Amino acid sequence: MAPTSTGWADALKQFECADAVVLLTAYRSKSLEYHTVLFLGLDDQQWWAHDRDPIESTSTFFVGLSRAAQRIIFTTTNPFARAGRIADFFAMLDDAGVPEVDQG
Repeated sequence: MAPTSTGWADALKQFECADAVVLLTAYRSKSLEYHTVLFLGLDDQQWWAHDRDPIESTSTFFVGLSRAAQRIIFTTTNPFARAGRIADFFAMLDDAGVPEVDQG
């Protein structure tokens, strides 16, 4: 059920979802920009096709990476992700000076 509004401006404010979290694939995010972008699961399981087509996979990685206007956060659940099939992604992030924070 929709909340009660006191007028058009109030109704629009309630439905604009300014504080919503948008979940998209890297392909779907093309041409969009967000203040903060999160990569959930930067590991081999999420980038399973990287070995098959590393050029396309890297392009997709950069599409997602370039959507962030202010901040980007990468997460991984695998402590060995840095040494896995996508180790080159981690090397690029290291070369760019992206800091790593261990929350474990």
